[in-house]
Amino acid sequence: MVKTPFHRKILPWMFIIIFLMMAPAVIFYTSGYRWNAKKHAIERNGTLIIDTFPQGASIKLNGQQMPETTSVTLQNMSPGSYDIKLDLQDYHPWSKTLWIDPERVTFASGIVLWPQLEPEYVGESSLSTVWSDADSGGAIVTGHDTASTTFFGIINPKNLQIEKRIQTNTFINVNRIDWNPRNESEVLVYDNSQPNISPWLLQFNSGTIIELPAGTYHWQQDGLIGQNTNTQITVSSDQTVSKETKAPSLIDSLDNWRLSLLNQNQGEILSDGDDAKEGYILPQGQWQFWYGKNNILILQSANHWLWIDTNKNPSVNTQATGDLPLPITIKRLVQLAYKNNNEAWVWLQGQEPELIYRQSDPLVSISWHAQGRDLMVATKNEILIFSLDDRNGRNKTSLATFDDIKSAAIDGDNVFIVGTKNGQTGLWKLPLAIKSNSLLQLGINL
Repeated sequence: MVKTPFHRKILPWMFIIIFLMMAPAVIFYTSGYRWNAKKHAIERNGTLIIDTFPQGASIKLNGQQMPETTSVTLQNMSPGSYDIKLDLQDYHPWSKTLWIDPERVTFASGIVLWPQLEPEYVGESSLSTVWSDADSGGAIVTGHDTASTTFFGIINPKNLQIEKRIQTNTFINVNRIDWNPRNESEVLVYDNSQPNISPWLLQFNSGTIIELPAGTYHWQQDGLIGQNTNTQITVSSDQTVSKETKAPSLIDSLDNWRLSLLNQNQGEILSDGDDAKEGYILPQGQWQFWYGKNNILILQSANHWLWIDTNKNPSVNTQATGDLPLPITIKRLVQLAYKNNNEAWVWLQGQEPELIYRQSDPLVSISWHAQGRDLMVATKNEILIFSLDDRNGRNKTSLATFDDIKSAAIDGDNVFIVGTKNGQTGLWKLPLAIKSNSLLQLGINL
């Protein structure tokens, strides 16, 4: 019988021992565990997802160029701080420092890369303001051909023509426009922010404009309804105006909600219906309804604002001070943005207002973009846009500079600016998307 050499006897056992030693390490490695030399410990890795519009941006992590481009999922990343820089030709760069946690996914998603484009001059040197509404869509311009006239028009985003012009032989210093939520061609125009001032009703499809009786008006389920000291005013769909005497204690109404005076003028109470046995006593102020949607009520008293979430029990309220808020509704959640002199603020549902930007001079205007994740801020000389992702600071991008800016608003994929640049005064268009790039789909839920 041939004797088996010793090395043949021991070799299988050596393979078994090596396998038993290596198997846990392989299993740990494939499960995402790594040795952290700084901490002298084994810990599980994390995942980083980077998603941009448009796609195809190059990625640098802590100064190291990655082979991948956006959009991408990077797995098995060691926990820690990462400087992320994204670059795409013809677009402004994006950068942020984010922390990767073990066993967690960190998102750098919904990032809009802004194109490096110059504003395009449209014309119309007699314009004074431009307005847009994030929920209704469309942009309206106002202007004065003479010192005693005011005209209004809708910007056609395809040919940049100002269409459906309406003119009145009255000088209106427009400081507020309210869109009819059920008819985008119908708007209310206010020339004074104080209560009980006559607003104007514009119907662009029919080309009509009428001055309404003095009062405070709201678009409601039953149409356009206003209140003044003694009268409730109803404006029908054919713009017929009817009046009826209201209860002396009633201040304002919005659908089924009522604002009424307490006994002996001790303040105001908010109630649900005329016969409500309970109500919400409001803070001191001369409150009136300004906004109502999705169980959200926004009340106004001069430049003070009260947000009431009626879906909560008891109702939750927060307050803010500033100019007229701009609403946007994202998946039935309401977000507001407003400016207060030299500051831009964002006010999210159930939260206290948050400061986004401050400078030494007063701001000109603000406007929502896309899915409410970015805010445009116009200063006297610059168009800025801020990402609302506040992790380690917000991204601020300077999109364009002007000699002078009177007004600016986002409509779709454009910022429309009334201002002066290179000596030319009028309406300007600043594209927020490069149309030839079919990958940019800003209508996607970010």
